[in-house]
Amino acid sequence: MQKSAYKVSVLIPVYKVENYIEKCARSLFNNTIASDCEFIFTNDCTPDSSMEILSAVIKDFPELQDNIKIINHEKNMGISLTRNEGFELACGEYLICTDSDDYVEPDYLEALYTEAKKGDYDLVGCDFYMTPDYNSANTQSEEKIIKRQPLSRNPETCIIDLFEDRISAYAWNKLIKTEVLKKGNIQFVDELYCTEDVPFITELFSYKPSISYLSRPLYNYIKRDTSCTNGRFTLKKTNNVLLMVTYLEKILKNNSMDWAYASYDYLVCRLKYLFLMNGTNLAQKNILNMKKEVNAYADKITIKPFYKGIIKISNFSSSLAYTILHAFFLLKCMLGRIDYKKYIEKKNE
Repeated sequence: MQKSAYKVSVLIPVYKVENYIEKCARSLFNNTIASDCEFIFTNDCTPDSSMEILSAVIKDFPELQDNIKIINHEKNMGISLTRNEGFELACGEYLICTDSDDYVEPDYLEALYTEAKKGDYDLVGCDFYMTPDYNSANTQSEEKIIKRQPLSRNPETCIIDLFEDRISAYAWNKLIKTEVLKKGNIQFVDELYCTEDVPFITELFSYKPSISYLSRPLYNYIKRDTSCTNGRFTLKKTNNVLLMVTYLEKILKNNSMDWAYASYDYLVCRLKYLFLMNGTNLAQKNILNMKKEVNAYADKITIKPFYKGIIKISNFSSSLAYTILHAFFLLKCMLGRIDYKKYIEKKNE
């Protein structure tokens, strides 16, 4: 096998991150083994000044000029296609996906790579910091929170832990052997722009890679209100997540993973709860009709009693559950607990 040109390929899509890209790029370029890594930045037709800021930062690191690649798209392709393109271009022995609105610790790449080489592991995961948005005045007083991600060495256990919310599917805290992705033809689902990590990581675990875990937070995930997984679930976002669930089920079926279905149903029940809590009217209506058999797990997840009741009522009548759900909020509006106008505006987004 031909020796890889770099130890690690770092894939960084760029889109609407002008307030974050400088900190992200500097944290990567200042990494302890940056000279042995390649950095592939993909301009996915960002409409702001992200690329100009990135170009200015690159000038401060002349020793890394040959390690940095800039890909410019002629049209916006989205996160999944952009990452898949990066897989094809990557020349590193290992690769990792880093989001351009986050930043990393100084030994992020070296610590993961050293652990990977220690046991010739296919995948190495680490903990991360949930970090306040330093560009938001509302979060200046908040502190970092360490999110532990204890990956098992057993891939099947990892899938169960993922579905049952003991670990996250994020790709940016997992260093992956490039050869494994290419041999297994493991990619992100093109159509997904949100929660795209979940089927990708599930399929990767189903390939039965060798796994290791570093109990250290090496990545700083910026919790932004505008990110895909935060804020309200609109109908568009809901349909995207429902598509993600469909792809997950295909992975389980194609790999004869009957042992994972109970945990999968648990995951879907959790998603239903999140949609009911944070969804618009149409999103809530869609989710109440979805996979009623998973409602049996409402007693096993952390869930408010009111929503547990709504989920159980939807077993018999989705329309009745929907009516009760909105009657409850309208009553709160009448009692002055919620601003009616703002509530209606948000629900119809």
